[in-house]
Amino acid sequence: MAMQNISEMLAKTFKENRRLEGFFLAARITAVWQTIGATFQNDFRIVNFSEGVITLAGENNLYLYHLKQMKKNLIEAFNRELGAETVTDIHFKICRLNDSQAEQRDSWLEYQAGHPLTGEILDEINALLSDIESNELRKNFKSYLGNAWLYERYLNEK
Repeated sequence: MAMQNISEMLAKTFKENRRLEGFFLAARITAVWQTIGATFQNDFRIVNFSEGVITLAGENNLYLYHLKQMKKNLIEAFNRELGAETVTDIHFKICRLNDSQAEQRDSWLEYQAGHPLTGEILDEINALLSDIESNELRKNFKSYLGNAWLYERYLNEK
């Protein structure tokens, strides 16, 4: 199977399942934030991404000031990592971060740790990605697709 066929298959899968596409993009945005926003990630969280706009929320006014000063550079960094013009703006919000957000995240991480990918789904993902030559790219797609599948299962069980 050629690389083009895999790209077409992935594009078709994402087009048919908007929820999977949204999860995939959210996972990528979160991963980029963990890198480019490492200094702020414990105090400011991505609470929304819609139509190219990321909303960051946090409690620290001093960090808010610095983030606003860095806004243009953050948008450029997101787009450099995500490709094209994925992020068009960043909105900031000062608010008390809800403990239920942390509980939800912890619940998902706990579920994820207790349900490693094995068997048929792992075989399907490996087969789908087998023609990708780059080990790093194959590993990243495997992680994204595995997490998307597992998250879908997690949501269905809740």
